[in-house]
Amino acid sequence: FFVTSLDGERVSLEQYRGKVVLLNVWATWCAPCREEMPSMERLYRRLSGRDFEILAVSVDEQVGRAVPADALRAFAADLDLTFPILHSAPNAPKNIQRIYQTTGVPESFLIGTDGVIYRRISGPTTWDSSQYRDQIIRLLGE
Repeated sequence: FFVTSLDGERVSLEQYRGKVVLLNVWATWCAPCREEMPSMERLYRRLSGRDFEILAVSVDEQVGRAVPADALRAFAADLDLTFPILHSAPNAPKNIQRIYQTTGVPESFLIGTDGVIYRRISGPTTWDSSQYRDQIIRLLGE
């Protein structure tokens, strides 16, 4: 897939080959998304310096157009998020929702260093719980 960073850069999962990636599909209007994001930030900070990355891909739209990057920046700033916030345009040819066959938001995928999806979660969760943190550490080979 290809998504866009808040700086307008094109980003793909391929750029993170060799890392464990938590791919989170979300939207600014989604209360459960907002609820789980702080636990994602705590996990991100706890595992900093390791081959782990969180890619939070917004699927927001405004009257058929992509939500401005400023709205996504404001959302991230409000929750003090430091992991990458990205956007997938709803009408993009390689839209993340079609590729991963998501059924709603939030929906998350834990992807190993080998590119295999090891966990798929629909709905919010507490990402910094020992259950997920331990699985990520195992996937990192630690």
